Amino acid sequence: MQRGTIQLHRISLEGGEAEPLTTWQAGIFDYLPLADGRRIAVVAAAPPTDEDERRTAERDDAKVWGEQVPYGRLWLLELKSGRARMVEGLGDRHVVEMAQRPDGGPLAVLSWATPELDPGCLSCELHAVDLETGKVQALGRAALEASAPTWWNTDGCWHLCYLATTPPSPVGGRAVFDLAVPEIGSPGEHRSLTGGMTVCPSGLAQVADGPPLALFADGLDTAIYRLACRSPTPSSLGTSRRPAHSSQLT
Repeated sequence: MQRGTIQLHRISLEGGEAEPLTTWQAGIFDYLPLADGRRIAVVAAAPPTDEDERRTAERDDAKVWGEQVPYGRLWLLELKSGRARMVEGLGDRHVVEMAQRPDGGPLAVLSWATPELDPGCLSCELHAVDLETGKVQALGRAALEASAPTWWNTDGCWHLCYLATTPPSPVGGRAVFDLAVPEIGSPGEHRSLTGGMTVCPSGLAQVADGPPLALFADGLDTAIYRLACRSPTPSSLGTSRRPAHSSQLT
């Protein structure tokens, strides 16, 4: 384990010392406790190969900033045994963000073709990962700089929405995109839920039993809206005269 790496720990509610759950060579990038209480989804680099370890030991490989950036792989870590299994179905993609369906179902994953911001954010794809079988359902190319994948259910059909740059220009405000995720078959079209609005979305919050909430910038104010699949525009739930950050929307 390299010094200074980020590792995952657990501590009892009754107190005591923190227990390390990972002691991985390169640390971890991100994690998400799963609904079953038995596993954690972890984003981390693959273990170093024998050749990597040889080069490190013999110090014959110059370390240049920006080169050999590690790819984030998706792992399922079992809390009881400590065993971790990498999800192979994502191939050589770099995992950026993830969100589990509120009913404990699949894991939504946003991935890039490369860990570098440019061109990584230009190659974003959306996936749904079956946590029992490891099977990966491809949900298509996501819009530019996609982030904040969020599940919701309407009329018995699961949807995924996310934030991304408003097309077609690579520079501009954000929009909320949505697509239907069928149990089998092809996913729905990635369509904007906020087209034509004069306010700009900056955050999404998943709700267990209803449409997601979205934080919007409205001039110098911020407003919370509830998204809607059938309505042409989201419905406002209130405006604040004070600025708010997307992390405050929970």
